[in-house]
Amino acid sequence: MPPVAWGWEIWLYFFIGGVAGGAVAVAALIDLLNDGRARPLLRLATIIALPLLLISLALLTIDLGRPERLTNLVLAWRPTSPMWWGTFLLAAAVAGSGLLLVESRSDGVGLSWIESWLRHFTILFSAGLVIYTAVLLADSSRPLWSATPLIPAIFALSAISTGIAALAIGSRWIPTPFEKGLARVGLPALLLEFAVIGVMLVWLFFAAGPAGAAAIGVLSDPFIGVLFWVFVVGVGLVIPATAILDRWAIPPSWRPVFILIGGLALRIVIVVGGQGTPLA
Repeated sequence: MPPVAWGWEIWLYFFIGGVAGGAVAVAALIDLLNDGRARPLLRLATIIALPLLLISLALLTIDLGRPERLTNLVLAWRPTSPMWWGTFLLAAAVAGSGLLLVESRSDGVGLSWIESWLRHFTILFSAGLVIYTAVLLADSSRPLWSATPLIPAIFALSAISTGIAALAIGSRWIPTPFEKGLARVGLPALLLEFAVIGVMLVWLFFAAGPAGAAAIGVLSDPFIGVLFWVFVVGVGLVIPATAILDRWAIPPSWRPVFILIGGLALRIVIVVGGQGTPLA
């Protein structure tokens, strides 16, 4: 990997793809656990995710430089290539979300076998899209990315919390029966994400060699460090979690916005900060 390989297109792609994948995966899982009664929530998730996934394809095309490179990645069979897996999962998530939106009904009555299979495949592809980006980072030679196996877990938890936040915002325009329960579902994800980030920091600080130096350098950087402590930890995790627990008088409409800001800042910190460290 060259000193700086990924620009704004990649961290924005990681964020948008995570929000889309998290929203669909959470809604589909809730619908699955409730025997199809959360169909309006699943339909809302596909309405949110489909344009976001299309934007992700556009960002990936911009990063690759030429549209035919994306076509080659989609059509070629290269299961040993991490980039191929990412493109395949993104394309499959777009197709699955589109078909699910067409097939699903908002009345919540009945569950056709086509919709049932689409729901299962959409959960699989969305979860794969969420985890893949972090696995790609962990498999690199950057010490901040490869020194700990916890980055995939952090990306997955962040995708879940930001996906729930997107569903909460969308529920203002398209009400669903599960609207009031989204905050209760999101709180464990926020707390667990906060705990895993804390474990990762301890892991990196006590790591020998370049990993510890990379972590200290990134978190003490005037820009990346402030972005992490203020926006990832403070705005994205502590404030919304405390607000859900009703300790602070913050309007409920602000909470999902804070979570989305924190999720975006997390991707910037990891992608930009990781590339600012020497290669291992």
